[in-house]
Amino acid sequence: MAPERRTNVTVKFILKSFFFDRGEEIFSIYSWIVLKWNDPRIKWEPKDYGDINELQVSTSSFWTPMGNFQNSKSTYDFDYIWTKTCNVYFNGNIICVPRTVYEIICISKLSDWPYDTQTCRFEFKYNGNTQLPRAVFMFGERRGMSMLGAEYGGTWNIVDYKQGDENEVLFFELTVERQAMGLGAMLTAPAITLMLLTISSMLLDIRGSTRLLLSCLSLLSHFIFLEVINYSMPQLNRETPTILIYIRTSLVLTVFTVMLSFILNNMSKSSKAPPAWISGINTWVQSTPITYVIQSSPAETVSESLTKIHYNEWMDFINLVNNLVTVIVAILYLTFYVMYIPSPPSLV
Repeated sequence: MAPERRTNVTVKFILKSFFFDRGEEIFSIYSWIVLKWNDPRIKWEPKDYGDINELQVSTSSFWTPMGNFQNSKSTYDFDYIWTKTCNVYFNGNIICVPRTVYEIICISKLSDWPYDTQTCRFEFKYNGNTQLPRAVFMFGERRGMSMLGAEYGGTWNIVDYKQGDENEVLFFELTVERQAMGLGAMLTAPAITLMLLTISSMLLDIRGSTRLLLSCLSLLSHFIFLEVINYSMPQLNRETPTILIYIRTSLVLTVFTVMLSFILNNMSKSSKAPPAWISGINTWVQSTPITYVIQSSPAETVSESLTKIHYNEWMDFINLVNNLVTVIVAILYLTFYVMYIPSPPSLV
């Protein structure tokens, strides 16, 4: 039975391993817990018992507080505890080291995926009759968890640890960081490639079909890349990784460049005289230094119904629009890349 006075129990965790489940919603740790307390009812004089000052005693033979040490944030009503014996000393000190598995709900936050960090909090409290003298659990003077190399997991590493005691509730927080250098490179390299592919297509001659084909190839590559991301990222999460926002923006820009290529290509084949406002814009541009970067290419084939003057006016306007849009798209790409492509924590 429980002692008649309050029992202070010192707790120390020895972490053995940790892991997220496949959906990255349940965080589990496997650890040993060193529980130390003193029970004055279990004392003896070693000289009266052949100088025996320590015994290993079955936990079924005396009172232990282990059954009252509960993970209050557990996903289940109980945790798995394995221990058969405890070390009992002549002065009443008792040390038990149960093997435990604790599980909590710790949904990963994927905004910075694949270089994300998560903080999972474990809480432990007394589970028993609060009207009777009871066990009070507390961390010792030293750190309440020893890891001994267990902080390095397969895909996650523990990068920070905090502990505390709030209203007789022990807690510790584990901050874990995803190890995703390979996955990050697999996602970042295609993102850069798609950006360069889209911008490069806008540098090609608007009159040929090569530009439109390259733009369509870039568009198709976006959908393939989205399939790769969908296969790689965790599925059960409400947050949207910022890299998906970047890909969505890149997809919109690519669709725009495809439409622009189609429109400008048709304009270059027009046999009509350009509207007065287009001629006005061309005249204004020719009076500024901008004219040096939008010179039209010499005509290769001009239909008999299309005068060279009209053709050059159309091409000057087309080159002006194309160059202006190319600069804007390049600036937007660089801006969104900086905003939405996550960087490894060590580089932030």
